[in-house]
Amino acid sequence: MSGAISGTADVSTERNPRLGKVRESWEKKYGKDSWPKGGVHFLGYAYDIPYLVKTLAEYGKKKGWEDYWTGEKLRQAILEIPPFEGCMGKIAFDAQTGLSYRNVQLFKAVENAAQKDTYQWSPIGFYGYDQIQKLE
Repeated sequence: MSGAISGTADVSTERNPRLGKVRESWEKKYGKDSWPKGGVHFLGYAYDIPYLVKTLAEYGKKKGWEDYWTGEKLRQAILEIPPFEGCMGKIAFDAQTGLSYRNVQLFKAVENAAQKDTYQWSPIGFYGYDQIQKLE
């Protein structure tokens, strides 16, 4: 386990101002300090997906595709559009690998000094979608 690397979505509202706006809307509806302590990346994904699909459909309509709403045309649109600006930063898509690149926070497994023979995740940095795209 020592040295293992893990990643998660970057849910910082400071680095992702659009996520800050989602938080404002959330707290307006559910009350001050009601923003979840965990699972925020699921909220971000749930927020981004409808807008991404809307963006893809609008792109296909503008291109004049009769079947702009089909899976294949949505896939084609996702590869042709510039990086999508979601609430948790930009998302880019790679035609060769089928991967998406987005902002992430990486962690490294380190020994837990407080409890023998256990490990904990230690943050090692934040990476933008453009940096992740360049990793081999």
